[in-house]
Amino acid sequence: MKRFLVVFIILLVLVAGIGIIYTQLPETGKIKHGRLELVPEDAAIILNIKDFNKFAEAWLTGNKLWAEVDSLPAFWKIDSTVLVLQKAIAKNTSLKTLFSSRASILSLHQVGHNDFGTVFYVDINGFFNEKSVNETINNIFFEGKATVSTKSYSGINSYAWKYKDIRFYTSVVKNVLVLSRRELLLQNVMRQATTNYNLFKDSNFKAIVKTAGKNALANMYINFSYFPKILAKEMASPWQGTIKQANLGDWMELDLTVKPTFISLNGFMLSNDSLFRYANIFKAQKPIDYDMETIIPSSAIAFLQMGISDIQRFKYDYGRYLQYTIQKAKHDKMTNDLNTIFSGKVEKTMYSLIDNEVGLIYLNPTSGTVEDNTILVIKTTSQRLAKEELMKLLQQHATTHNNNIESYISSFQMDEGTTIPIYAFPYDRLGEYLFGPLFSKIATSYFSFVDNYLIMASNKKVLTNIIATNIRQQTIDKDLEFQDMKDNLSESGNLYFFAKWNMGLPLFQYFLTASLVKPLEKHITEFRHFYGLAYQLTGNDKMLYNTVLLSYSSSTNKRPHTVWETHLDTAIAFKPKLVVNHKTLDKEIFVQDLKNNIYLINSSGRILWKQPIGEPIMSEIYQVDFYKNNKLQYLFNTKHKIYLIDRNGNNVEHYPVALRSPATNGLALFDYDKTRNYRIFIATEDHRVYLYDLSGKILPGWNFSKTDGVVNLPVQHFRVQDKDFIVFADSLRVYILNRRGEERLKPNTHFAKSPRTPFYLSSSGNSLKDNALVTTDIHGTIYSISLEGKVFVKEMEEFSPNHYFILKNLDHRGGNEYIYLDGNKLMVYNRDKSERFSYEFDNPIDKRPVVFTFPNNVLCIGVCDTKAGKVYLFNSNGELYEDFPLDGSTLFSIGHFKNTSSQFNLITGEQGGFLYNYLVN
Repeated sequence: MKRFLVVFIILLVLVAGIGIIYTQLPETGKIKHGRLELVPEDAAIILNIKDFNKFAEAWLTGNKLWAEVDSLPAFWKIDSTVLVLQKAIAKNTSLKTLFSSRASILSLHQVGHNDFGTVFYVDINGFFNEKSVNETINNIFFEGKATVSTKSYSGINSYAWKYKDIRFYTSVVKNVLVLSRRELLLQNVMRQATTNYNLFKDSNFKAIVKTAGKNALANMYINFSYFPKILAKEMASPWQGTIKQANLGDWMELDLTVKPTFISLNGFMLSNDSLFRYANIFKAQKPIDYDMETIIPSSAIAFLQMGISDIQRFKYDYGRYLQYTIQKAKHDKMTNDLNTIFSGKVEKTMYSLIDNEVGLIYLNPTSGTVEDNTILVIKTTSQRLAKEELMKLLQQHATTHNNNIESYISSFQMDEGTTIPIYAFPYDRLGEYLFGPLFSKIATSYFSFVDNYLIMASNKKVLTNIIATNIRQQTIDKDLEFQDMKDNLSESGNLYFFAKWNMGLPLFQYFLTASLVKPLEKHITEFRHFYGLAYQLTGNDKMLYNTVLLSYSSSTNKRPHTVWETHLDTAIAFKPKLVVNHKTLDKEIFVQDLKNNIYLINSSGRILWKQPIGEPIMSEIYQVDFYKNNKLQYLFNTKHKIYLIDRNGNNVEHYPVALRSPATNGLALFDYDKTRNYRIFIATEDHRVYLYDLSGKILPGWNFSKTDGVVNLPVQHFRVQDKDFIVFADSLRVYILNRRGEERLKPNTHFAKSPRTPFYLSSSGNSLKDNALVTTDIHGTIYSISLEGKVFVKEMEEFSPNHYFILKNLDHRGGNEYIYLDGNKLMVYNRDKSERFSYEFDNPIDKRPVVFTFPNNVLCIGVCDTKAGKVYLFNSNGELYEDFPLDGSTLFSIGHFKNTSSQFNLITGEQGGFLYNYLVN
């Protein structure tokens, strides 16, 4: 975890030097150039802290991001060390004066081939001599119990301190106290003190120091001769070579600002023209306004934008850059490949179409790799013109290879009136060829358009994702959290990278080593308030201006975002079912699409399997233990079959079971005595109600003959006073039977029961007469059938035959409430028939509302407006919950996934074929 902390700081370019003796060693003060001469030239990062007390206070008490990370166990030791140091300073006048006004530096260096370490420097001139420094260190930090050994290098003493598991090395060099946990690094400082060379002999460093802000909390200097080498060691293996070979610039200076809701670094990068760097490509470019955000999905986990005001100058400067790199040979090969494929027309065509902006959009990789889910975006001067020119290229390729041009074209149909063409492109490295290594590994096998933006990706699915998102207008420019973060950034620039920390785990897994990703995965919920990391670079004739920003996200008054979005083959018209993985006990999702494929999807959004079953599912999805070995399977029925499928997507033995007549309702599953001796009831078109056991066999002893009409709702089971009541109804009569199918009681009144209302058990006592089965007729009138057979009627207002009715005690007092949903209106009545609340939707509702029970017996009502593609959640008083309605076109399920146990996951389907996972409070 310690290595994770250090690299976390490096990647943010935020060396949060928080005064640590035995973790990274403390960092403090306001330094003069004379002390910088002690820093060895191989320093990758140098942090100059102006005032330790202010620095520590800004982190420990003034920043919400630090408070968030402070909850991690690995950070407790760091935090407590800072507190110890602060207390020591408070008690010691000399220390307080020293740390408040004296020089302090932290430098980061590579150690050997695979590690790195830090050196801390603090000016003690006029406050301590070498002897008093050693006494202070021993007394304050080791309670006078440390063992210390001494060595001498070129007449300079060094001290090795050891106490329990704490070990570090110190020396006083030219009135500067130097500390490190690496003896070799301390020796390098001592060795340099005896030479004439120092960093100020480097004219580039001397120039960059002059740009440092005098009032900044701290100044950071990054040495691009060494920093990429350290960074590369913490990158995943495919990226290590790219980082090591990065030719970014010479030096960068960044001024650190720490505010309650963000951390920022701002400053200049020096990139010498004599050795042409990649960053120099932007020197001649004017800042460009960022427009690409209008098409970036709000669910994107990251994006990169490049602003190019003069495309021909960019082409020229990129060519100059290539001359100085080993990528030249690779680029020449790409040129030859393109000339072979397109007769040399691609480069000229593409550069002529570009209108100021190119970029990458990283979508959440619910399936496939990060590369598979990344989109190349090019803003064109005209979609029509760009399409015409690209079609000419495709026609040239088709003619050369004897292909039919139609074979290059497919389409994505969002809805009945929206069809978007998608084109196959026969070269998959166009981004890297045109714009350089930032665009490497991103395939350009397919393309389409969103407004004037050309979008290219490795597969059609990610293109349909961004197209569908834009049709729904779910773009990041409408994201309030993103807009809040942007208030601290420039509106224009030449390079802009943004990543969502709270959704960025796939990026970390893609770019970083497993040793760094593992603690992130383990503590991902602790980083839920790290909203975004942004980096901007703006061109300038002499130096390039840089901004790094890490922003905080409050969990209140913010619209929830999808944690992930998984694309299925087609749209979903099925309430997603949360099921239990019997191996991990985590939740998974069972769903069916309109092509009658069924899916099992894990809590990360990955599709575990997909199976076609040929018909829509009619029933609930039940989990049963067929083998009685604590392994669960999924039971359901279609019109013609009963299915039992294991969690690997395979049919259990003897299944599917063909029904003797087509089903008219969803099956019902009962386990009377909780012994896993399951009973399956299903009604069919031959007016029979069949009883099966779990092996799929018809059970003997069920003596029910036939119904008068069609049974369209599932059979129900109630137990009162050890008596079983098997209950169902057709349009003509109600059937109340015992386990053998014999009539247990006969209502004394017949009525035309509502086809959408099941039975509810209402109880006011222990006797049969105090219990009643409650339902409605086709007019919405409430009928209560006591378990002695008497029928009681409660007249309500007139409802249509297609109304929905639910009997539920919403507030746990005063009896049950009556919940009606008819057409586009939700109405809830108290027991005395007075209206409790009502709500009118934009469209008629065609799905039964659902009552959810949350912790502390809080009840909520969920409704889906399919036509509008919205889902609603109301509390028991009729108030719409904050952040609702959300996008969704199916009824939704709510539950907990293991990695988000402190919040709820709301799972719903969407008309474009996506399954949404929202995180809601």
